[in-house]
Amino acid sequence: MADPQSLPPAIPQGIVLVSGWSFTAGMWRGLIDECMRQGLPESLITVVDWFDMGRWLFDKAPCPVTESLQAGQVIWMGWSLGGSLMLEAMARNQLHPTQAIIVSAWPRFLAEDLGNAAWPGVPRKNWRALRHQVQRDSDAALVQFDRWLGLPDTRDCQRGSADLVRGLDWLAAIDQRVWLETSTVPITWVCGTHDPLLPLPQCASAWPEKLQTNPANRWDVLAEGGHDIPWSHRNFLIELLLAHKNKTRDTHV
Repeated sequence: MADPQSLPPAIPQGIVLVSGWSFTAGMWRGLIDECMRQGLPESLITVVDWFDMGRWLFDKAPCPVTESLQAGQVIWMGWSLGGSLMLEAMARNQLHPTQAIIVSAWPRFLAEDLGNAAWPGVPRKNWRALRHQVQRDSDAALVQFDRWLGLPDTRDCQRGSADLVRGLDWLAAIDQRVWLETSTVPITWVCGTHDPLLPLPQCASAWPEKLQTNPANRWDVLAEGGHDIPWSHRNFLIELLLAHKNKTRDTHV
């Protein structure tokens, strides 16, 4: 162990969890409770609502976390739109985590038909249809959305249709494939083989070649996993968090 006097100043450590579209930060309650049962203090964990994250990036609203959590020995994990917003923040040089975990999200959400360079995302017509449904009747749209993806009804509250539409617009605008070519941020991508919002996730093994990403990127493709990974594979995500936390701690001992 290094001489205490030779160690650098204490670096803030923590875990930040970002919710996905239409879900509040309360979606992480079950995961946090289990983390606590495994010895991880709740004081180490900060939760962020996707809408607050999006307004920070696109509307110049205040950052939803303290400055100490934007960089340093901090692990960020985001699900769905929350993961996409994390990518946007990192690409804008506004977020510098020691480890990023992107769950059920790709660097580009929408499909792109460019011949051999086609991107297998969600067709724009499908995104547009959901957007129209939310504008007409957000309650009915969310019920149908949850049923389609097998998502639990765990929302603490529900945002109005205007906010939900803004979230869909943010999702459609984010495309960080080019940024990934030069990014050195360690990113663990977690997706399921049965997630309809991530078409052809089995091609994840080819991403390093397709996107020219650096070796710090890792892909965990969960067999039979859907879009509901924070609930259906909660223990897997907790193991990731604990492993990265211990790795971060060990590198500073």
